[in-house]
Amino acid sequence: MKSGRFFLLTSMAALVLSGLVGVASAHALSLHFVPSTQTVDVGTPVMVEVVLSGLDAAGQVVSAFDLDVTYDPTILLATNVTFGLSLGDPFFFDVLESFFLGVPGVVDFAALSFLSDSDLAALQGDSVTLAQLAFDTIGAGTSSLAFVLDTFNDVKGLNAEILDVSTNLGSVTASNPVPEPSTMLLLGSGLIGLVAWRVRKP
Repeated sequence: MKSGRFFLLTSMAALVLSGLVGVASAHALSLHFVPSTQTVDVGTPVMVEVVLSGLDAAGQVVSAFDLDVTYDPTILLATNVTFGLSLGDPFFFDVLESFFLGVPGVVDFAALSFLSDSDLAALQGDSVTLAQLAFDTIGAGTSSLAFVLDTFNDVKGLNAEILDVSTNLGSVTASNPVPEPSTMLLLGSGLIGLVAWRVRKP
């Protein structure tokens, strides 16, 4: 009776420990923006890298991804997506890449590698740059950048299995540029000249 109870307790402890290990490895992968925050003047282009880290700790590679990044379309305008070479070279037909910027406030981008998992492991390290997103700043304010992970958006690893990744927010703050002193001086002297001309006019 005691041996049966001991077996049951040890089995439950093993399940709890394996569950804890599973949770830890599930959250070892992190999807984030680099840089995570930026402050620029309105009218300045902004580049943001999408990076997945923690691959070595999880014993994983990235074999495909389909991601949406949301942003505030009154502050930012997405202009381009440039993919990294971590899933292969599109020139040699190693990878299929596509992006869509037709929905305001959403960058939709995806890549599917045709390389083997071992070839991908040789290309990738612990951290992989999936893509670089380009924006124009069109309004003042702060726009958050956020990942959408759902039924249609995910990251795949070994054997094309969906990876459990944690995501971090990013942000871009755009402010109206402060006029330079020389510009203010020119404007002021112009106004003084206009006033003087009006006073002298008969």
